[in-house]
Amino acid sequence: AAIDAHGGDAHRPRLFHQQRQAGGESQLGKAAGRIHAQRAFGVLDQMRSKRVAPTLETFNALLRVCAEHAEPNLALQAYDMMEYHHIQPDTATFVSLIKSCGSDVAAARRLYTEFFRPSALPPSAAVFEALLQACAAAGDLESAQETLAELQEVPGLQPTAVCLDAV
Repeated sequence: AAIDAHGGDAHRPRLFHQQRQAGGESQLGKAAGRIHAQRAFGVLDQMRSKRVAPTLETFNALLRVCAEHAEPNLALQAYDMMEYHHIQPDTATFVSLIKSCGSDVAAARRLYTEFFRPSALPPSAAVFEALLQACAAAGDLESAQETLAELQEVPGLQPTAVCLDAV
């Protein structure tokens, strides 16, 4: 795959669109969040220019910024960069990827299905919490109930208080 200037897949289309919910973040607030996330990428560029190798912690911090500002396209770019640098994701990586979708439940489920499920990581209550938080943010009770049912099918996992609060 072609790699862009940041190490991301230059051919990956923008898979996720931002849904503006009634009473949601203002356009100005959204723009400020995007600027904040782009500044975080700038730090990564500075590291590269000084030949400092990024670590899992570097990318997880970048992904947390993307999650805080609901920037799934930037989060995917960071994930592509992780793959480019041969850095193995952990549960926190996937939690931030899912949280970056904000209230876009379909995008959050797609990330879970395409990235977390095929990974070698064991199922995690934290990942299900992130999915349920997306459902709650969207007011999607049906998807929340489906996600909770899926969680309950995983041996050894029990819904946490955060999971139950989301439903």
